[in-house]
Amino acid sequence: PFAAAVEREIDVYHATDYLVPKLARTPVVATLYDAIPLTNPEWANPRLRALKNWLLKRCALSADAVIAISNAAVGDLVAHYRIPPARIRVIPLGVDTRWFERPRDDRVDATLHAHGLARGYFLHVGTLQPRKNLDALVTAYERLPSAVRDARQLVLVGKYGWGVAGLRDRLLSKRTGGRIVWLDYLTRDVLQDLYYGAGGFVFPSLAEGFGLPVIEALAVGLPVFV
Repeated sequence: PFAAAVEREIDVYHATDYLVPKLARTPVVATLYDAIPLTNPEWANPRLRALKNWLLKRCALSADAVIAISNAAVGDLVAHYRIPPARIRVIPLGVDTRWFERPRDDRVDATLHAHGLARGYFLHVGTLQPRKNLDALVTAYERLPSAVRDARQLVLVGKYGWGVAGLRDRLLSKRTGGRIVWLDYLTRDVLQDLYYGAGGFVFPSLAEGFGLPVIEALAVGLPVFV
């Protein structure tokens, strides 16, 4: 119970990241990543959905200008937050130049060995939550011919979010087999090594404001399957 209470407090604290002040003499610019909590409420954490929606609407009202992270997000911001299009500027996300710098092969090999991986695996990066569609990804992988699964592991990188406890248990039960590997936290250097050790990047997400992991995969030259 105590751990659950602490987790709730942390979640509420992160929700306040969306609080934008209204300043009388200072222009305020807010970044709204997407409108998914309103377009698809079933994909937003029900414990925080009402609070985050209220905070996001306050952001939209308080900001003198709004940054959208993709052209695809603009229509939803206009429709659900009633932001005039003239107040929105699109500034796409990007990756640091370090993503284009290939790490040494011996470093990559050491990282893969430490996690029981062989080069050429399918990689996914993202929090485990309903809209990431990872149950479908794991099921699709398990239906591949055994020769393909023997040649290519499936590696999921990301912390557990919410709403997919069954998937979490499913992944934990498979950790000993080695063909499906779930890594719930990695440093930036280790993550970069895993991108460079992969053979392909899979991203079956049902909704994204942008989808930054796809850009990371393209930066290292991986084929992407969406």
